[in-house]
Amino acid sequence: MSDIVAERSWEVLKELNQRYSLVVLGDWAAWLLSGKEKSHDIDVLVDFGTLQELRNAHETNKKEKLKKFEIQADGFDIGIYIPYYSTTLALPAEFVQQETTSIDGFTVPSPQVLLALKLKAWENRATSAIGEKDLVDIAGIMPLVDRTAYVDMLARALSDDGDRANFLDLYEAARLKVERSGLWQANSGLMGAASPAGGVTAVSARPASFSCIRERLDDETWHTIVGRYVWWKTPVEAEAYPEGVLARVMRMGTFDDTKKVADQVGDETLRDVVTHAQAGWFNERSWHYWHYRLGLCDVGAVPPLPRRVVP
Repeated sequence: MSDIVAERSWEVLKELNQRYSLVVLGDWAAWLLSGKEKSHDIDVLVDFGTLQELRNAHETNKKEKLKKFEIQADGFDIGIYIPYYSTTLALPAEFVQQETTSIDGFTVPSPQVLLALKLKAWENRATSAIGEKDLVDIAGIMPLVDRTAYVDMLARALSDDGDRANFLDLYEAARLKVERSGLWQANSGLMGAASPAGGVTAVSARPASFSCIRERLDDETWHTIVGRYVWWKTPVEAEAYPEGVLARVMRMGTFDDTKKVADQVGDETLRDVVTHAQAGWFNERSWHYWHYRLGLCDVGAVPPLPRRVVP
């Protein structure tokens, strides 16, 4: 029955996304980013004009205590948040509205913003079954987030030092909880990012060059890049998926780190990482850069980023 409700909810979300300008929040946003678990309830963030369109088309209830509006659907609810009014979100709604990314035609919060929202939800219901699902979502989102970007986002979103410190404490608490629960070890992909079973575009067989990445990198370099870019893994644990580590460096590494790694593993291995990339490994900027840098395409002919297949 729950699967039927989830599929019905998904169809409604797709229809809403086609008809209205909205930002998908909550569990569906987590699923779009990480492919972990589908949801029942829908949460969206809209502007005042879109809210009025929704109220004209649907019977909408105002939830004053929760600072949101709600539409009751068949077996699930649609929560509607708006800027400046919906103060119950963990971050200001107007800030969330500006910090977004696009996935398969859906607008969702950036990974670092969604992680913060999920962390706060987990804090409020950690001992419940819903809290356990929050942790699964966090395990899927956290590998997509650079800790520095997360800290920078908090500095832009929150003016109070205590609030920022709370979000950093939540980050560390969830990281330890996920590590101890084995949620990362239970997932394939980029150190816990979405796997093909979770909806990621399938990739071809693992190149032989991936098995040689670790031996080509000297110990000092390996320990440095794991500590900086895959901090939730020990150097030994990260050896199980060296191509994921390499992809993180290619996406967000400093010039010195990237050059050192490239010199040691060679361009052919870098090409294999790009041509066998999974969804979430690269952002648009790094994707374009490495295609040109490695001579994988002509100018203006960069292929689309790897993407998850949304049913």
